[in-house]
Parts: sequence; C-alpha cells; structure tokens
Amino acid sequence: MFFYLLCVMLIVNAFARDDVPLEECKDRGNDRYCKSHMDSGHCESENYKFIMKANCRKTCNLCDQ
Repeated sequence: MFFYLLCVMLIVNAFARDDVPLEECKDRGNDRYCKSHMDSGHCESENYKFIMKANCRKTCNLCDQ
C-alpha cells in the first residue's frame, strides 16, 4: 500500500506546475533618467537595448521581452 501511495505522489509531483510569479514591470532608473534616454532614441537602439531593458523597462515598453 505504501508503494502505491509513493507512486501516486511521484506522478502527481511530476505533473504539478511550479508557478513563478511574474516580475513587476517597472523602471529602476528615475523618471528623468528614463525619459531622457527614451527621447534620445536609446529604447530602440541595439547598442542600448540591454541597458534600457535593465533600467527603463516600463518607459521603453520592454516588459514582454
């Protein structure tokens, strides 16, 4: 009986989802910093994309990436 219970628990555990909470979409930089970079076109620039994604996700609309 214990063996069957153990098997059922292993099967249930194998198919259980681990829900990872989504990170809140917000800017790490202040409004002035992010706005100046956005106005300079850095949100679309490949050279700045990594920095903008790390610091100004909300301002640059990079939350889904």
